[in-house]
Amino acid sequence: KKMSNSSPARMLAIYGGMTYLVYIETNGFVKSSPAFLLSLPVIGLSLLTLATSMSPEERFKTSASFAILALSRYLLAAHSSWTWLIIGYLSVSVANLTYYYSFKSQIRTWSTELSVAAGIFLLIMFYYCFADLMMSIPSLVLLLTALLASSCVTIVAAGSVCQYGHVSDNDAGQASYIRLIGAIAQTASSSLFVVNMFGERTESVQVISRVLFYVGQALLFLANERTF
Repeated sequence: KKMSNSSPARMLAIYGGMTYLVYIETNGFVKSSPAFLLSLPVIGLSLLTLATSMSPEERFKTSASFAILALSRYLLAAHSSWTWLIIGYLSVSVANLTYYYSFKSQIRTWSTELSVAAGIFLLIMFYYCFADLMMSIPSLVLLLTALLASSCVTIVAAGSVCQYGHVSDNDAGQASYIRLIGAIAQTASSSLFVVNMFGERTESVQVISRVLFYVGQALLFLANERTF
């Protein structure tokens, strides 16, 4: 049973309100504290997902992906210790893959073109950001590469549904494009985060990264809500 169109709109309005609160409290997404606040909108999205009428399995996976992402957001903002940072970065990858599994049933055929493009993108990012650091901090490099790779898996999977899905349901067809845009926004956010980490740190890049992150999650939520 599909929800009425107003329900996801209401849910996104709640999420938007939470995100706006974060925007205000972090001085326009500049500050990284309090850490809990940064994860609050995604916690909200996880709970809102449980309140949808999506089919149970997809609903649980989608909600779990947001919950894990919220945890990672908290751990990465809290900067408590190296161990927690590692768990934080790992959590992002796990969240990305959990979301991928939530819509995996929609994939008919994998897109070769997108897979190649994603591979090239990862190589460029690796060369640009990590090449000099591989010997000095290999664990961090591998974690961040895995993080970007898991984001790329979501893009390729979402794009493959757009390219080959041929889903008869019009809602699901539109949703596949919403999902692709969400996945691209999320990957762009992660990429900017990594570039900002190893390149010249700038506030504007961090702000754009956070905006893309929150927009991406909203779109990923909406896509699954409309599909399942």
